[in-house]
Amino acid sequence: MKTLRESRRDPNTQKLKYDGRILRSKGDLYKVDCCVTGSNHGTVENPKFPLMAYFEHNVFKDLVKPGGKYDGYTVVIHGDNAGPHNDATYLNIVKDCCTKPQGPHMNVLDLSVFPNMSRRHTQLARDHYGMHVLKENQIFDVAQQVYDDLPSSMIASGFIQAHRRQKNNQTWW
Repeated sequence: MKTLRESRRDPNTQKLKYDGRILRSKGDLYKVDCCVTGSNHGTVENPKFPLMAYFEHNVFKDLVKPGGKYDGYTVVIHGDNAGPHNDATYLNIVKDCCTKPQGPHMNVLDLSVFPNMSRRHTQLARDHYGMHVLKENQIFDVAQQVYDDLPSSMIASGFIQAHRRQKNNQTWW
């Protein structure tokens, strides 16, 4: 990329002139709006942010490598089935680098959030509709109320439990 200068309109010709202050020089870093992908880097015209490159270079090779800031730590990936998290190339890199097994005991949602939401859903459904089978819209309405009322401390509690279990090498199965 060449030097990019601020533009101004010539008052006589009404043409744009790029002779203002320098906005960006060759080699400067700058922000670009782009999509997050699993492993696709995109093109110069349509750049992408691949999670694979980020984890491969910043996490696995810098942070947890021998002598790295977190030497000896095990990386635990909490994917949420978003498109980039299901990319086959990305998943292969993650599986190769995360050597310790990761099960539901380390999944924050399965560990504390979903069980708590399930209990709360049952309680609210019973309070609102009594002891009978609910219609689909009633189930959804109660689920929405449970979600809206979910305290952030419940999610934080799940992360704390997962951290303690990992630290003590505990499993549930």
